[in-house]
Amino acid sequence: SERMMDSNAIEKERGITILSKVTAVTFTPTEACDEIARESVLVNVVDTPGHADFGGEVERVLSMVDGAVLLVDACEGPMTQTKFVVSKALQYGLRPVFGVNK
Repeated sequence: SERMMDSNAIEKERGITILSKVTAVTFTPTEACDEIARESVLVNVVDTPGHADFGGEVERVLSMVDGAVLLVDACEGPMTQTKFVVSKALQYGLRPVFGVNK
């Protein structure tokens, strides 16, 4: 499968994210979301490196965001960098949402 956010040749070759990438999506609540405003919201998605060698890149991004989603690969499980990312997110006052990607 193609990794859309990994555009660098080395990233494609190694199958890892080296440089952070950003994309934006518009979220429009549906009728099921009665308790919240129905206005569309722009959500900026930042893909950061998961490898321990790029911790500085992750920390830089965490200092600029309002929230975090931490995806863990179901086959590989949590990596050594996972604990670092969670601790840094908490240090910046973020409450990460955890997800498992199979």
